[in-house]
Amino acid sequence: MPAIGGGLESPWAICLDKSADLYPRKEALVDDRVRLTYAALPAKCDRLAVGLIDLASKKVIRFMLQLPNWAEYVLSYFALQKIGCIPVILVSGYRQLEVRSSLPSNGSKGVDRPDVYRKIDYLSFAGEVKKENPQLQYILSVRAAGEDSQFTTSLEKLMKKGLSDIDRHRLAARRPHPGDIAHILPSGGTTACRRGFRVLIMITSAMRNTWQGLER
Repeated sequence: MPAIGGGLESPWAICLDKSADLYPRKEALVDDRVRLTYAALPAKCDRLAVGLIDLASKKVIRFMLQLPNWAEYVLSYFALQKIGCIPVILVSGYRQLEVRSSLPSNGSKGVDRPDVYRKIDYLSFAGEVKKENPQLQYILSVRAAGEDSQFTTSLEKLMKKGLSDIDRHRLAARRPHPGDIAHILPSGGTTACRRGFRVLIMITSAMRNTWQGLER
């Protein structure tokens, strides 16, 4: 991410918005299907963020991301931050045992995931994991081949809606504080002792200086 100079410390999602103002035409995100500039990336994140607000009747505090290195991973991460929801980052290769071990301690109410990726069929264990963890209310598909009843909806559908002025006010009301938690990285996987560590959303001076050096 390009450097954001001066001023108060800012949450990462807000730094992304500022980058759009400074570097609108600069490429921000590229994968095998998507190529987005800094102007286009926050706009897509905002649409997804509003879609997530509409999806959940109450504020969701934690939401798992179990995606490969796709553009949707970045979109989901920043969209969740924009609405004050903490992304819980899972390895895309986690299977039923690892997901079951992580869920009770991370307390997530939703998850983004493909239907199938490489050799893992996520649908084969989605139903059982949800049954064992009733707090898991939302299972969102990403790049799925088709619709399935085990998915609540798809990420693609949530991003279809345009943004109104009311939507922008709703996003502003959910804006995170610099001292909020940016994401949770569970560790311990299959071990008996469930662990995890939290990362603050605040941008430190060291991070800013690193970005400035990369930009040069």
